[in-house]
Amino acid sequence: MSQAAWAIRFARVAKRYGSLAVVDDVSFDVPRGTCVVILGPSGCGKTTLLKTVNRLSEPTSGDVFVDGRNTATAEATALRRKIGYVIQHVGLFPHMTVAENVSVVPSLLGWPKEKRAARTDELLDLVHLDAPRYRGRYPRQLSGGQQQRVGLARALAADPTILLMDEPFGAVDAIERAHLQREMIDLQTRLHKTIIFVTHDVDEALRLADRIVIMRAGKVEQYDTPVNVLASPASDFVAQLVDSDNVLRRLSIIKVEAAMAPPSASPSGRPHTAISADASLQQALSLMIGTACDSLSVVGGTADVVGRLSMAQIRAAVTPAPTAS
Repeated sequence: MSQAAWAIRFARVAKRYGSLAVVDDVSFDVPRGTCVVILGPSGCGKTTLLKTVNRLSEPTSGDVFVDGRNTATAEATALRRKIGYVIQHVGLFPHMTVAENVSVVPSLLGWPKEKRAARTDELLDLVHLDAPRYRGRYPRQLSGGQQQRVGLARALAADPTILLMDEPFGAVDAIERAHLQREMIDLQTRLHKTIIFVTHDVDEALRLADRIVIMRAGKVEQYDTPVNVLASPASDFVAQLVDSDNVLRRLSIIKVEAAMAPPSASPSGRPHTAISADASLQQALSLMIGTACDSLSVVGGTADVVGRLSMAQIRAAVTPAPTAS
């Protein structure tokens, strides 16, 4: 991958404490504008690897590059101000209002008061918190989900190109977590940030990631797209971790465009029921059942027919491949 295509590069990164290698010879690139999720069990090195990007953890060996520059040559405080950072327990300053929390980095960067206020209101609206209602509140007056939204707004305040997110939704209930995940997908669609997101939740990883790094005992087991991780797990460990035989999970992750046939493959009398190429196979199956049809027209962003999807193609797409030994 050319330097212009990646925002972050890990080059044989290791972090050791004595004889213990918490991160062990890790190398991969994070494409610019994508969300890469680091997934794995507790203690596998996920958070330590994440923290090497903003130098909260210094590698014992190897190099981390951000926008082509080795982070070891960057001043740590200046580097961190250019990278958004969101953690599980938020870390809002309890003595500061929501507006003051959001504008911490812009204040440090010397932004004028009017610019900080405008940016704060813009970001609160972006994370679905009504600015006039919430800007004067204190963290103790917010729910867990609202605190996470403020934490995300604070991370975005100086408009960083990179976001580091360490189990950001792990401390909220399941309903709020699902809301936050949907809102993050929407934000990423609009903002196109480069995100490294750490989680131990498989469904969260599959839902949010453009690519997934699966770690075990400090090493990378597989680095691939969610679809490929499910369809072709690199090892038995990966297959068991993501439960690659779970048909419902595969239906919810695989997109229609990955399973469809060309439109020329349509039989006479083109199917009249249509579905977006970006929809999941789960949505396609529900539509087929609801409309009592066994094939669908697939439409692209311009509403042109770009393919056809049949029940047989869905079945083939969700049938697991044999795992590698």
